[in-house]
Amino acid sequence: MVPRRAHLSILARLSPLILIWFQSATAQYHLDSWTTDNGLPQNSIRSIIQTRDGYLWMTTFDGLVRFNGVQFKAFDKSNTRGLSTNRFTALYEDKEGTLWAGTGDGGLTRYRDGIFTSYTAADGVPAGQVMAFAHDLKGELLIAIGNGQFYMREGKFIPAPPEYGAQNLTHYRAPSGTQWTIGTNGAKQIKDGSVTQYPITLSGPRGASPYEDRKGNLWLGDKSGIYRLRDSKITRYSKKDGVPTRAVLQPSCEDDEGGIWFVGDSPVRFKDGRFTVYGKNELSGHTIYCIFKDREGTIWIGTSRGLYRLTKQFISVYSTASGLLHREVYPILQSHNGDIWVGSIRGLSRFRDGVFHNTPLPEPYNTVQALGEDNNGGLWIGIVGGLLRLENGKLEKLSSLVQKAIVSTILTDRDGDVWVGSERGLFRFHDGRIIAHYTTKEGLPADDVTVIHEDHQGALWIGTPGSLARFDEGKFVSYAMPDGLATNHIRCIYEDTEGTFWIGTYDDGLRRFRDGRFFSYRTDHGLFDDGVFQILEDRHGSFWISCNRGIYRVSKQELNDFAAGGISRINSVAYGKRDGMLNSECNGGRLPAGIVARDGKFWFPTQDGVAVIDPEAVYVNPEAPPVLIESVTLERNPVDFQHGIIIQAGQRGLEISYTGLTYIKSDQTRFKYKLEGLDADWIDAGTRRVAYFPYLPPGNYTFRVIAANSDGVWNNTGAVINLVVRAPFWRRLWFVLLCIGSVTVVGAFVVMGHVRRLKRRQAEREAFARRLIESQEAERKRLAGELHDSLGQNLLIVKNWALTGLNSIAENNSARRHLTEISEMASLALDEVHELARNLRPNQLERLGLTSTIEQMVRHASDSTDIEFITEIDDIDALLSKESEINLYRVVQECVNNVLKHSAATNCWFTIKRIAAGAQIVCKDNGKGFDPEAVTPESGGIGLIGIAERVRMLGGRYTRESAPGKGVTIRITIGQALS
Repeated sequence: MVPRRAHLSILARLSPLILIWFQSATAQYHLDSWTTDNGLPQNSIRSIIQTRDGYLWMTTFDGLVRFNGVQFKAFDKSNTRGLSTNRFTALYEDKEGTLWAGTGDGGLTRYRDGIFTSYTAADGVPAGQVMAFAHDLKGELLIAIGNGQFYMREGKFIPAPPEYGAQNLTHYRAPSGTQWTIGTNGAKQIKDGSVTQYPITLSGPRGASPYEDRKGNLWLGDKSGIYRLRDSKITRYSKKDGVPTRAVLQPSCEDDEGGIWFVGDSPVRFKDGRFTVYGKNELSGHTIYCIFKDREGTIWIGTSRGLYRLTKQFISVYSTASGLLHREVYPILQSHNGDIWVGSIRGLSRFRDGVFHNTPLPEPYNTVQALGEDNNGGLWIGIVGGLLRLENGKLEKLSSLVQKAIVSTILTDRDGDVWVGSERGLFRFHDGRIIAHYTTKEGLPADDVTVIHEDHQGALWIGTPGSLARFDEGKFVSYAMPDGLATNHIRCIYEDTEGTFWIGTYDDGLRRFRDGRFFSYRTDHGLFDDGVFQILEDRHGSFWISCNRGIYRVSKQELNDFAAGGISRINSVAYGKRDGMLNSECNGGRLPAGIVARDGKFWFPTQDGVAVIDPEAVYVNPEAPPVLIESVTLERNPVDFQHGIIIQAGQRGLEISYTGLTYIKSDQTRFKYKLEGLDADWIDAGTRRVAYFPYLPPGNYTFRVIAANSDGVWNNTGAVINLVVRAPFWRRLWFVLLCIGSVTVVGAFVVMGHVRRLKRRQAEREAFARRLIESQEAERKRLAGELHDSLGQNLLIVKNWALTGLNSIAENNSARRHLTEISEMASLALDEVHELARNLRPNQLERLGLTSTIEQMVRHASDSTDIEFITEIDDIDALLSKESEINLYRVVQECVNNVLKHSAATNCWFTIKRIAAGAQIVCKDNGKGFDPEAVTPESGGIGLIGIAERVRMLGGRYTRESAPGKGVTIRITIGQALS
């Protein structure tokens, strides 16, 4: 098929690989290769180790190399402090997690907590190249330097006992704790205190490289062959068992299937009693230095020409080399008799008993578009411009109505009728004859029929561009797909056991059709590709989907969970050339575009043969990848992040690089990260391994990153970095407190000034009121004097003249009556003048004192009205100054006058209680009362206001309580009684 767009995998972008595939009698493997072209500093890989954090480390003669599955990180003298050489030979990780590297220049390098430290001859390291790290029979570390063996104890190098340096002996402590001593005349085993001798003859014990497998077998490599020792039994393997001639094989590691790998001229694997050589041609001319198995089971090979990864492939391919008529294949069908038919652009290939039998078709009928089988075993063949049927070896053309059509799909229904879809509509055949032709005139949503599917209930479902139609009982019911475009071709329809339809498109993703509603899935949601050419389901509930970029697997349960909102993203696992395909591009649109064969294997058509998958043989990686922060840069400068990061005010451009250490489909490792304190939820980074923050506001943050392997197994612990972003000085606490303090001080001065002004105004007001009252009192005193001395004297003279006149005239004189009236009126006026003068200036205060004056005033008031006054007055003489006594008298006078004039009361209770150095005055009546809120100067409340003002001048407290019909109670407290 013409590719829709160019697809480049992440791994191809980051490190182009030399991709090689080869087959053996026992297994199919794929080789990936990395050289200096892909990031290695030098191609000689002499040692490989996986440290406990998950990284792969390897030695070269131009630096130490760390690998995360996607990218190499080289450490050398030019970029790393603490290295004394670039030539490294051997690797070892101790129990504390410290990595030790031996050098070719005589020395050791230690890597701990991100810091390299080198030890050379100046530090006591013996002269010579560090060849290897091993353990003595007691388990203590031995370092092979030059021709000697040394311990490293407390920083000093101590020679091992002489037997460890003997040329004819090899000592080996196995992982099980078994102790072996191997010499030219045999091997001695010490296990659980018992000794077992194995009489074998070795040409060079020092090169035997003993290795113990998981079953406890000890393997030895020698020129005379391969030896396996166990339970006093010796098994020797030689050329007849597949051992290569003229090669000394060194046992190196055991894979997850129990196969033993040997280093030789090429990698050699022992399994099921046979030795198999891999990469004999591809690795020709390479020196194999080491073979290593990582924790996920991947085999790594260090050579003189680069690093190789060997992964087992589970996809097998049939192409022209296998007997196919042509490499470009399209529809695949398995007939009732078990034959598998493969259509290509040259005709048909039939697979039977492991062999292909080809049937070329004559032009212009040789391009096979669709395949189907009727109930008689006839093979229906859709071609460009017609329809053929192959039955009993004879090929015939069918109805001329179809001869001008391009047939893309053929289906035989449960009644035996054959349905043919083309761009000219839908044809129905019975007994080889057309009995119906359906187009848009009959209700089809479009004439271009790309898919026909019969559901579990016998109804037909027809796929057309942008629409899905159901045909039942002679009627079409159409369902328009969301955003369905006329160019969006439906490629396949799959119905699961629950009756849900899954619809594949050419480039618009996957659709689920359930209960009359569509749901869409695309690459944005986690699909590997938006092309869905064929959908096959395995017994574990996973869909296998073909597309232009390969084949991918996705869980049906995840698809349903995503539609229900239970998960935020779908996990897809992609398969391509590294898994065995010759060409990753699959073909579709010519049906069937893939089948589930009777043996359970999946057959998919591709641009280079048929890809066959056994879903039961697929390895699902259960290991969650370790997650690590690799580097942090701030404004493009590296930052030490081991103890967190502090970002100063004004610094920007934070970049955090992270990784997930899995070496199976490393390019499909997915990441999520979250900056706690900024992000409310996880950020789905996909396969991106960098988080960038151009700006962060001041605060404390925690960066978290998690990762999932290609099978969707998440490491939810992940990696964490704490960050502190410092605020600028004007946003720091001390500056804020300083500002607050300054504002507080300034505010305090402002408030104090305002208070002083208020107090000054209050004092001025009080002084003014005092002067006003003093002025009033002075005026009252003057008026009282005038009334007494002037008007009073004149009235007294008038009275006296009237009395004199009365005494001087006869009793019967008519003027006597007038003089009597004048005398009485003068007496009355004189009394009123005296009363006015007394009110204006109570001279009794000076004569009688404050207490007696108040008592006299209250008695006088009681005598002048029907209101009954009940009094209780303590002696308060000498309590106040003379001026204050006048004010208090006026207060009492106003209270009594209010009762007389306004209360309409029958009783008044008046008390003065002396308390400490003060007094409390209460005037209470049972009159009509009033609304205190309504009292204003305009309403006649001047008397109450005057009372309040005089009490304030006395430094006292004044309250009033009243309500209509509830009387009035006035309370006045002066002096220390306030407290």
